[in-house]
Amino acid sequence: MGSSKGKSKSSGLTGFIAKMLLVVAGMLLLFILILAFAVLSSQPKFKPGNLNSNQFTLQSRIINRLLADIMKSQNSDVSQIELSEEEVNSIFTMLENGSKLTDFFSAKDRDNTEIRPSQNYKILFQNKKLIIDFAVDTKFSNPLGSYIWLNIHGTPEITETDAWLNVQSASAGAMPLPKDITATIIRMLLDKYKNEQYYKIAREIIVKANVTPEGKILLVYRPNTLRRLVFKNLFL
Repeated sequence: MGSSKGKSKSSGLTGFIAKMLLVVAGMLLLFILILAFAVLSSQPKFKPGNLNSNQFTLQSRIINRLLADIMKSQNSDVSQIELSEEEVNSIFTMLENGSKLTDFFSAKDRDNTEIRPSQNYKILFQNKKLIIDFAVDTKFSNPLGSYIWLNIHGTPEITETDAWLNVQSASAGAMPLPKDITATIIRMLLDKYKNEQYYKIAREIIVKANVTPEGKILLVYRPNTLRRLVFKNLFL
């Protein structure tokens, strides 16, 4: 009799544990599905801004302000320029469409600019901060898609020895990301790109940059270095 009751209790406990494990497994599966819906998506495609007459007017305005310092500069000279929100976004539009920095100074390339149909990123300067959207392919095949769409808001800053983004907010799809973790990832990416040729050229020209209280970007640069780069590209 006692043996029968013991077996019954043991069987009941085993059944209870099994049910609890099923509940936990179900909750875990539900959490994974919610996470997937919140984070994963199909490939986002952003269209580059149009290189219209207004864009070229803005770029010409920047060139005219740069030329005075560039043409009279000496080797050790340092100059500065303030770029408005509209002007900064005009530069982003030019770069999105496949242009290079020196194409600013060369009208011959404007008619042959490669127009990209779509891209996996978008950068906008607005309300004193950079708004960055970009897609990362996880290579994980599923009905929801394999891309994580990241959105980052932050204030850019460049010093004579470093460059970084002061992260204000970040998210992966609908899920918020910790600012400190996002800042660490951005730091790793910037460290990686320090070996790229375009980064090295940019650092030769740019001394420092920051966002002003008025919402403009104040850029301190070496005009003589920029002049050498422009002439080199124009007469290749």
